Amino acid sequence: MDGFTVKNQIFKSKIRFCIADGQGRAWLKQVNPPNSKVCCERCLILSYCFRKRMVFSVGDEWVKRTDVPFKAKSDELYHKGTSTLETIMDMINQFPLKPLHLIDLGVMKRILKFLLEP
Repeated sequence: MDGFTVKNQIFKSKIRFCIADGQGRAWLKQVNPPNSKVCCERCLILSYCFRKRMVFSVGDEWVKRTDVPFKAKSDELYHKGTSTLETIMDMINQFPLKPLHLIDLGVMKRILKFLLEP
């Protein structure tokens, strides 16, 4: 049954998306956080540290992550455990990446540091 019951009345529900920041998505999906070596949520690629930043190689082959290998935990380095959401959601497509959390916050922090430093 998809839904919940309140005062003997059944309400049908469906989760369409789960919107969270990087740390929240990693916790909900039980995977590595965004600053780890194996952190890309959309492809199978390793990152490395360059000038205190995690970067990805341009020339490497990028293999797209899909839901079936995700749920089978085929990438042992990426998974930390089993999420309870795996049974009811597509763990790749139902976790959208929002520009605010990916780009805007880091850029704004740099702009403010630049403007406020003496």
